[in-house]
Amino acid sequence: MILKTLYSFLKKLYVYIFIKDYRKPSHISHRRIFISYLSEPFYKESDIKYMNKHQNRQETLIMRNTFSELGFSSHFRRFDKVMILPGKYDTIFGIEPNFIRASKANKKAIKIYYATGAYHSHQNKMVKERTDYFNLTHNTNIPYLRMVKPHESCELADRIIQIGSIFTLKTYPVFLQNKITTIRQSCHTFHFDDFLKRKFKSVQSNHFIWMGSQGSILKGLDIVIDYFLQHKEYVVHIIGTIDECVYTYYKEKINKTDNIHLYGFLDLDSASFEKLALRSAFVIMPSASEGMPGSVINLMKLGCIPIVSHYSAFNEIQDYGYLMDSITIDSLHSCINESQQLTQNDLRNKIENCFVFANSNFNNETFHEDLLKVFHEILNDFE
Repeated sequence: MILKTLYSFLKKLYVYIFIKDYRKPSHISHRRIFISYLSEPFYKESDIKYMNKHQNRQETLIMRNTFSELGFSSHFRRFDKVMILPGKYDTIFGIEPNFIRASKANKKAIKIYYATGAYHSHQNKMVKERTDYFNLTHNTNIPYLRMVKPHESCELADRIIQIGSIFTLKTYPVFLQNKITTIRQSCHTFHFDDFLKRKFKSVQSNHFIWMGSQGSILKGLDIVIDYFLQHKEYVVHIIGTIDECVYTYYKEKINKTDNIHLYGFLDLDSASFEKLALRSAFVIMPSASEGMPGSVINLMKLGCIPIVSHYSAFNEIQDYGYLMDSITIDSLHSCINESQQLTQNDLRNKIENCFVFANSNFNNETFHEDLLKVFHEILNDFE
């Protein structure tokens, strides 16, 4: 507990001292916007490895350009950097906790919350339900991971801009849903040459990818591992972070099988990642709480067909992939069974459709287009 408190203090101190704010003035109007999100990307634009680690870094740069286009003078501050008395602003945008602090200090400002995941009470409920079920069925004592500290951002906000889908929107209380407008996220931009042509030559319909970060049980990794432990005829490639307690439980079982492969973090532009994406026909994400997972969209951009829960889905999922009716092994089994009935021609068509849809709809241009449009609508409503 003491070490955890010390780590938290040192992290806050580091952020306060070393993560500088970023300001961009406007010469066409007096509008001022405070953004509680990220500021570091403005000082690391040329660091490709840093920029590639998460799409929110590139999106921060797009926000700057969008707000300039709208005539705002922008002040970006990291969302968790200590802030006592923010200045006076016409508009507040971003995430907690600084979104809350700035909103309360600027009561007359237009307050726009930027939601990138499900509603916090939904996520906390699903963390508990999924973890309790795992502990009961696996005789473990895994703690609750990826719990969200309850906050009042949505209630304070005049509007909510949501990265997500109709399924994400339904995780919010009804009284908040009329505040929400969903937009498309950008995700990664790939530059692999002749990718589809090469994929058609190397893809194997029994190869799958799960790609995620912390919160393994919340994201359904346990369901994926349990399923593939039972079905050796299929191969799954697991990319990203696994919670240490979950890894400890599964380590011995995974070491005894040859159809479950762990890779840890992989650079999306690496040859290793490209090789896995070329081979794999499907991406699996049976998460219990998401906005719209960038991992799913990124792999669709590389022709992987999605097999996802409602919370990991996009609006058009039924046209491009498979929607699990519950977050269970049985539901995953049903979807995988259906996926294996595809003819070679149908498989190629689905791969190409996913590739075209994801690359056309989730990129820097569509993120800018959607963000600009919704801001125009909000500002017009308040004029």
